[in-house]
Amino acid sequence: MKRYGVGDEYDYVHNSILSTMLRKDNNSKNILLRYHYRCGKRIGQFVNKRFYGEQLKLLNDNSGELIYYNVQNTYNPEYRNSYKEEAGEIAKIIKENGYKDVGIITPFVNQAVLINESLTKVGITDIKAGTIHTLQGSEKSVIIMSAALAPKTARKTMDWIKNNHELINVAVTRAKEKFIFVGDKEAIDKLSGDENNDIKVLSDYVFKNGKVEIPKSEKTISYDFSNDSKNEKDFFLLCCAHLFVP
Repeated sequence: MKRYGVGDEYDYVHNSILSTMLRKDNNSKNILLRYHYRCGKRIGQFVNKRFYGEQLKLLNDNSGELIYYNVQNTYNPEYRNSYKEEAGEIAKIIKENGYKDVGIITPFVNQAVLINESLTKVGITDIKAGTIHTLQGSEKSVIIMSAALAPKTARKTMDWIKNNHELINVAVTRAKEKFIFVGDKEAIDKLSGDENNDIKVLSDYVFKNGKVEIPKSEKTISYDFSNDSKNEKDFFLLCCAHLFVP
């Protein structure tokens, strides 16, 4: 990247194709898919209030289930930003509940590796944990999020994850029926202080089973509904033609 002068916005480790487009494309307008059918209402309500200014119409009739597994993470000298407590708990959750259509997302590659090792130890080889790019564009009946934060998490690390709205948004909106949060609640509260950052608000929301006010994020995702161009109309006509071909 240094040699050829490639900007940070093209760094595929930290950006999705969408986030790169949003930063570099100054001509196209983005169209919000307002009608949301995937998530149960209690799951979808979090992102709707936090990031979308309640622009979404949540049309899944199921309420959606929120589950919190509170662990106490301890320092792992083998891998940075990874915690055996969360990894072991996730393997146990999947094994005991027999989840098959399940996705596991975590902010850190090292934590994903540790979770996958824990899954293998209990005989689960067809389910893998990953970072945000693993689940982007997909959907699962059950989503498990491993926060991978502990009392001694570095301030720089916390600053990166605390308002990573793309990570939080993707993680939550992949879940159709259950969203499971596995984390160290005490550590998240301590690292956040009085700040209502994304990870803290999500942690509180799931911990209290959705019975808590959701403060609106400063990074509200607000898209135009149409740029009313000829190309856009042609595109939608083409889409409709394909949709209704038997």
